[in-house]
Formats: sequence, structure tokens, C-alpha cells
Amino acid sequence: MWEKINFKNWDIIYKQSEDYIDTPNHSHFDFLSFMLFYKKSPILIDCGRGSYNKCNVHYDAYMPKYHNTITLDELSYKPYHYNRYPREYYEHSSYTKKIINDSSINIEMITDGFNRIDDTLKYKRIISMMEDVFKVTDCFTSNNAHTVKNFFHFHNSLKVKSYDDYIELLNIDEKFKFSNSTKNLEIITKNKMNHNSNEYGNIALHPVAVSTNNFISINITHQVEKL
Repeated sequence: MWEKINFKNWDIIYKQSEDYIDTPNHSHFDFLSFMLFYKKSPILIDCGRGSYNKCNVHYDAYMPKYHNTITLDELSYKPYHYNRYPREYYEHSSYTKKIINDSSINIEMITDGFNRIDDTLKYKRIISMMEDVFKVTDCFTSNNAHTVKNFFHFHNSLKVKSYDDYIELLNIDEKFKFSNSTKNLEIITKNKMNHNSNEYGNIALHPVAVSTNNFISINITHQVEKL
């Protein structure tokens, strides 16, 4: 179900597929999400889940905003609650394809889960790894207007500095530029989604980048560039 791919100095861990399950479960909204490393150092992380206690600040960490993923009109590719509507509303297909060559690796993430919101929508996520650049492109085609939010969770070892149209990321050895094609990135630091957990019961803080776009049809690219 999960796969790790290395290309040059990049490593990515992502979910290869997700089967529809029609019984209550504690799975995360993470099919479109991934973890990214450069020279084994974490860049984009999974937030984990620090508690199953509803009173805990990290109880909601299974939700999409805690992952490197998207929401469409505040909804995920699968419903937040099961057994409330007919089975047809929940059913979805989610899978990936890889294209590997000498200069890059492309991973296509395809899901029809958003079609319960808009049956004219066609969507896929394309992740591209090149020597010094890592790209995530979300491709939407629709007859209707929607709002998409992108979420990106940075490891807390990174120093993050925001400029007009990009974000600078610094660790001990490397510098990166994080940007997007719509030039509307916002750094979030004081929100519940800034919490992450590597061990149940232990909570830490990390910076998050969010972009919001209104569209009918659009391709939105976010990229990490090694400087």
C-alpha cells in the first residue's frame, strides 16, 4: 500500500492505492499525501496522530488539513463520516501510476472521490522528481466553480522565511525555495494543524504552508527547489 522511491537526493513515501471501506475505521485522509526527504533529511512530513482523546488538540490529525494534500470546497476525496448516506456516495477508486526515466520520476495520483461533489470534475495529482526540483501539480477540469486548498507541512528543523512570492527553507546544510504557480502562499503557525506527533502522547509544533484558489479549470503547481 505504501511505497518509498528514491531519485538523486530525493526520497518520497506515498500511498500507492486506497480501497473503499464501507465500515467505520480510523484511516487517515492521506491518499494524495506524501513525505519528502532530501539527503535523508525531512522536508515535508506526516503529522502522525498524538491522541484518540476527543479533548486532545491532536485528535483531528486524521483529517486532510494535517496532511500534504488538498480539500475541494472544504471536503476531502472521501467523506468525513460513513454510514450516513447511500453506499454510492462513499464509493471511490484511488490509485497511482509511475513514469520513470533517466532525468525524472513522475507519479500520477488519480482518484474519482471528488465526483460525489461534482460529476463533471476530472482530477489528478502529478508528483515530479528531478535533480534539483520536486514538483506537485494538481490538475482540475470542471464545468463548475470550486475552491481548492493546498496544505504543506514542513519539518520543525527547518527555518522558514516568507517572501512576496515564495518561502525560503533552511536546515543546517541546505537551502530550498518553496513556491507555487499562483503566488499566494500563506505560512500558518498558530493553528491546530501546526501540531505533529512522532510518538503517541507527545506533541510538537511545525510550520504549515497553505494556498487557496477559486477555479473552474486550473493546474496548480507547488515546488521545492534546491538552491
